[in-house]
Amino acid sequence: MRAALTVMAITLGATSIVVFVSLADSGLATLTRGIEAIGGRRFMMVFAAEPSVARDKRGLYTHWGLTLADRDALARALPWLESVVAQINNYHFPVSHGDRPPVVTTVVATEPAYLDAFKMAIASGRWLTDQDLALRRRVVVLGPKLSAALYGAQDPVGTDVRFRGERYRVVGVLGRDRFGDSVNLGYPWDRMAVIPITAPGVGRRVESISLTARRAEDTALTLRVASTLLLHRHLGVDNFRFFEFAGLLKNFYLAFAVMQALVAMIASVSLLIGGIGVMNMMLVTIQERMREIGLRKALGASESAIRMQFLIEAVSLTGMGALAGVGLGLVVAWALAWFIQTINGNWVAIVSPGSVLLAFVAALVVGIVSGWYPAVRAARLDPIVCLRRE
Repeated sequence: MRAALTVMAITLGATSIVVFVSLADSGLATLTRGIEAIGGRRFMMVFAAEPSVARDKRGLYTHWGLTLADRDALARALPWLESVVAQINNYHFPVSHGDRPPVVTTVVATEPAYLDAFKMAIASGRWLTDQDLALRRRVVVLGPKLSAALYGAQDPVGTDVRFRGERYRVVGVLGRDRFGDSVNLGYPWDRMAVIPITAPGVGRRVESISLTARRAEDTALTLRVASTLLLHRHLGVDNFRFFEFAGLLKNFYLAFAVMQALVAMIASVSLLIGGIGVMNMMLVTIQERMREIGLRKALGASESAIRMQFLIEAVSLTGMGALAGVGLGLVVAWALAWFIQTINGNWVAIVSPGSVLLAFVAALVVGIVSGWYPAVRAARLDPIVCLRRE
């Protein structure tokens, strides 16, 4: 009972390491899966922005930000790209249908390649077509939650919604199966409305252009060529900014590595407390087993044999505590993963093998460190003194 209570802190420490490191790995995997779903290291975006280097030249280029002509020029100059997609976002825009109160959402004006570029799906109806853009049709595709808010369980395809003072015909509803929900890029995928970028009243001020290379190795070249091309087209005015998802992934990995280290250090406090308990118990055990130690030394046991005996006992205690902690940690980690997945279906459940190894190694190190001093003290006892001990 005393041994079980002593190693309980070891068990809790090992459990904490497995659970918290696994949660950190799961969070990183969830975020990176969302980014990888839309291209990962192959995906880049260029945004309209205020000039930073060429501030004094902003009068040379009178257009604000990016244009559809910029998008066409990038597509011609970068033939190795998988897709080049322009978009304009209207945030906090009221969309209404019939007598229902308007729903404030994000309206995205874009082109047909947007669906494949962002790995989205159509649940009902159709997506935007090149003919929609050529004829400047007032058509819209709704996100699933926006559709439910406006129509309930009714299929909205073929009906009209109103925003910007105009009626738009609903031609499709987006599906829910998107890995990218964990990386929303500033707006909710399932609540947005998508219209053609050439629809009347949209304007020519393109906010961003998405670039997806066929190979991750082409990312650096794409950034260099695209930057040079846009600077040339904008008369040397750098009124745009590039956002590279490879850098975002790198920052994610670095941040989560630091988080894992901090979590492991915090969880190791329980192991440290458990190690102090093991050391205390071993010192008490030595006092209770003085005659055993004296008898063994009288029969010829060396100091190294006595030292090894108590060291193995300490390591065995912490090892059993770690084994119980890892088992409990696996159960808790899977239970938490199931609970989180019921709330967020995109959550990636991972039980980190590295956390299991870390828990075992840390427990064994604690066993060796906490058992070394009692073992050395037992090995140096005088057998005569030990045999006289009642």
